Amino acid sequence: MLLFSTQSVEHMMKLKNYAFKLGTLLGLWVLAGLPGTVKGEAPGLITEPPVSTIVNEGEEAVFVVTFQENHPSFTVILIKNGAFADIAFNVESESLQFSFPALIEDNGASIVFNVSSELSEITEPVFLTVIPDESLPEILEITGQEDLRSVVLVFSEALDQESAENIANYSIENLEIESAVQDEADASIVTLSTSIQIPGNDYSLSINGVKDASAAGNEINETIIVFQSADAPSSGQELMILEPPQALTIEESRLAEFKVTFQGDPPIVVTWLKNDEIAFSGFSEEGESVFQFPASLADDGSSIVVEISNPTGKVRSDPVNLTVIEDLTAPELLSVESSSDFESVTLVFNEALAASSAENRNNYSIDGLDVLGAGLAPGDPAVVRLITSKQEENTEYVLVIANLKDLSLAANIFEGEVTFISLKFVSGSLLRSVYPNVEGDLLDSFYPQPRGRGNLPLPSGDDGFGLSVDLFETPINAGDNYGVILSGFIVPEVSGRYEFYVSGDGPSELYLSFNENPANSILIAYEPSGSNSREWLESETRNSDFPENRSTPIPLETGARYYVEAIMKEVDGQDHLAVTWKAPGDDPPENESAPIAGELLGRFVPGDLQDGIGPGGDCGLLNISSGDDGSLTLAWETNCLLQWADFVEGPYVDAEVETLTENGMHLAIIPPEENQKYFRLAGTPQPVDCGSVLITFLETQVRISWESTCNLQWADEVEGPWNNSEEEVQFDGDTRFIQIDPLNLREFYRLVNGL
Repeated sequence: MLLFSTQSVEHMMKLKNYAFKLGTLLGLWVLAGLPGTVKGEAPGLITEPPVSTIVNEGEEAVFVVTFQENHPSFTVILIKNGAFADIAFNVESESLQFSFPALIEDNGASIVFNVSSELSEITEPVFLTVIPDESLPEILEITGQEDLRSVVLVFSEALDQESAENIANYSIENLEIESAVQDEADASIVTLSTSIQIPGNDYSLSINGVKDASAAGNEINETIIVFQSADAPSSGQELMILEPPQALTIEESRLAEFKVTFQGDPPIVVTWLKNDEIAFSGFSEEGESVFQFPASLADDGSSIVVEISNPTGKVRSDPVNLTVIEDLTAPELLSVESSSDFESVTLVFNEALAASSAENRNNYSIDGLDVLGAGLAPGDPAVVRLITSKQEENTEYVLVIANLKDLSLAANIFEGEVTFISLKFVSGSLLRSVYPNVEGDLLDSFYPQPRGRGNLPLPSGDDGFGLSVDLFETPINAGDNYGVILSGFIVPEVSGRYEFYVSGDGPSELYLSFNENPANSILIAYEPSGSNSREWLESETRNSDFPENRSTPIPLETGARYYVEAIMKEVDGQDHLAVTWKAPGDDPPENESAPIAGELLGRFVPGDLQDGIGPGGDCGLLNISSGDDGSLTLAWETNCLLQWADFVEGPYVDAEVETLTENGMHLAIIPPEENQKYFRLAGTPQPVDCGSVLITFLETQVRISWESTCNLQWADEVEGPWNNSEEEVQFDGDTRFIQIDPLNLREFYRLVNGL
């Protein structure tokens, strides 16, 4: 690079003109056959020209030119191998330096400086000799970091990135290596992320296969180095158990769960003992630990103890007992749900099932369908997935189940039949799945590969069908450190070739299938690092010649469904994710123009979701009234649960309020300090779509807020008739709200799908 005193944007705009003049000058120089310096009428601007130099491969090659004192401001152009390499305007310093990392292909390169103002002067060519790097990289330093989760390696030279970041090239005895990251500013530094280290402990690091950045790719052979981890950070916290595990009574085959919370300086080791034998031991950084296992009758009377230890000592809980009672009750079927590919059905039971019966497809029959297979969900033996022949959309089916056994000693049998409805397609929205509390800026942190094929990870705290959006866009400024996925279908109105554009605040990807099958999706565009909201064109973070956020023209047909997924990882800032397109015959979109409209989008919802108020229309009735002290009284049907959350996207938990029952309705009084929460009614087992409501008490009014894809209706009787709210509906981002005088509150409210 050239080092100089000042450089203006206006001068940089003159670069092409200088390059043209330079080309002309070089041509005259070559035609004249002049081997030395070309000078103006009064030479002498340069007092010390650059000299030829010899460097090792990978080192900085440095060329310096010195000028006369108190010289006028001039322009310096650097010529490498007869071609323009760099330029500096308004040079007023007494010397100028040009440097670059020397590669093998730079061996023999010629370097010339052209100095010009009213006069000009060109130095004689000097040459660079590059000595090939044939030596192996060496490890200069290894430092265990204070977080006890990382190790920094400093090598003697820059490394090849692919080998430096391959975790297979490193191993540390008694530790797992989770990642290897090369420093962006210094390619000789690599940081290894590890499982938690013991403070002040010696570890053996083995390195094999790491190469330097030379043309030869000199490779480190088997090298073992001992390093010491950092000392434990001290907060002065006394090691102690805050909440010990409690005694437990459960039925056999159910999950026994014991929990402890504690404090102390890390690293902390938690050891669970069952009947004085170690059942689990490991490091904990969370301040709590949970011990779980499926309980059998043989576990009745078991003693459970937990031991917490760190370098300062250890503490133990008092023993608590597990009581296991015989299970004589048949399993209960909680839910039946078809899949969006219409080739499977998921059954959820209230307890674990015996694999020998649950995975026997002959124990299931569905009128009008073939049951092709049956299997328990990995890690959850209470969930069965049936593989079926192709189901019709929004069609009622009768499932008959026989001889399904639980894991109890009595092997209780479930038999019965249930009606379910396959999913139905609704236009007007996409599914928004939110993954809160995800650190970092990598999409892999919440959505591992392969992405874009409909295999969405289960959203934490979500209701299984997420929060819908009626534009191809997420709400702006929804939060920090989260991941989000918009998924569903695009249904074009016009056949032709479409160009897609994605805009996201953080790293984003856009996938599209050539039909409605998610398995056929491919990556068509991506956002490298982030842009402004609805910034479809000309972002400085994208390639200016071939913008990564724009797809090639893709042929789509009128009325066909095409599966689509947009994914974004948000860290901080004004978060957003949106997708638009250039339709056939249209001009490219302008920045800040609207994303793809809701009427061109669609998704599948449960077939028994009538008007968005839950299975069979249940769980949609809510009575709201207020007290003089600012409290809130809610009443709802007894076959539903009241849940609340601090954020609209969850996580939702059962509301911790005292509940009464009167006239077939549950009643709960919400104190003023809790009435800022989001409330929803949840059926058992599936929460209700369009069921998130925020109820806020203002000084003289009650404010009711809900998702913008739904409508609020009221009735004076529980059986209706239902009417759309007559109050003025206002919008706040992705939310609708009304404000009502408490005296004008209606008896019952419900949310209905506004699609």
